[in-house]
Amino acid sequence: MSTTGVILRATDQTLPQKHSTDGRTVDGKTAALEAEDGDEDMEPVKVLEEAASFEEIVVWGHEAVPTSDDPYVKGVEEWIAFAEA
Repeated sequence: MSTTGVILRATDQTLPQKHSTDGRTVDGKTAALEAEDGDEDMEPVKVLEEAASFEEIVVWGHEAVPTSDDPYVKGVEEWIAFAEA
């Protein structure tokens, strides 16, 4: 199985927010079904774009055990967990 990793960059674009409207149809659904507590306070969701891709990772200094808070190890572990989800 071949896996490709990507490096993402945040853009200034945001995803459209769904607004509730007294039972009128929004995005093909009844707005009352979409409304949940706290929806009005939702943070805008940024759109990400692919900046680069890679198929291999080279680890330098592999003879030393990294510390538990190493940001690179944490990033790779999160990336693998996300890929396996």
